[in-house]
Amino acid sequence: MSTPSAIMIMYGSHTFKTASSKVNLFYVPKDGSSRIFPSRILNKQASSSVVSGSSKGGTLHGKWITDTLDAEEGAVILVQTVSSTKGRQYLGGAIALQLRDGADLVKVEARLSANPDATYAALPAFVGMADILTPQEVLDLGCSLRGGYIRNYMDEEEVDEAFNVSILSKGTGKPPTVELSDCFGNKKKVVVDPVPRRRIRVRGK
Repeated sequence: MSTPSAIMIMYGSHTFKTASSKVNLFYVPKDGSSRIFPSRILNKQASSSVVSGSSKGGTLHGKWITDTLDAEEGAVILVQTVSSTKGRQYLGGAIALQLRDGADLVKVEARLSANPDATYAALPAFVGMADILTPQEVLDLGCSLRGGYIRNYMDEEEVDEAFNVSILSKGTGKPPTVELSDCFGNKKKVVVDPVPRRRIRVRGK
């Protein structure tokens, strides 16, 4: 039996005298219910590992936790980061990813508040095969995102400032979609299979 493909997530916080940063990840259900911490839904492939928020060690300045999880096909993961200085937020952003076998291998780093003693200046919060989604694409999947959250965290400029996104290896592009309407005017996006499939005729006995 083959080992399921995996994602690596890293989260936690660091806090120093004048600045702090916090990074969280969420599994976003497609039934509109509340966001959930990914390790409560996705199976762990190994025990969590922990490193200090400070290069000097200890947990006084926070800690960063790493989990390696099974990648659930089609799952939506939200990476969120917030940084503050003297108690006031100056940087915040959230980026949505949909897990897909064969997608680009994506690395998302969350930029953190600067401190010479910090273990990380940019935290590798997510590594895995995934498609990056726009807020509208997240909503089209049936996931719940409030308008205020989108404005405050998913603005394109905010996301660019809050994250470094790199493609570690290229995969296949997103499957094409079309928007269909039923007789009541309800709209739904469906995936179009780009590979022609052989038709199988079912004969009656």
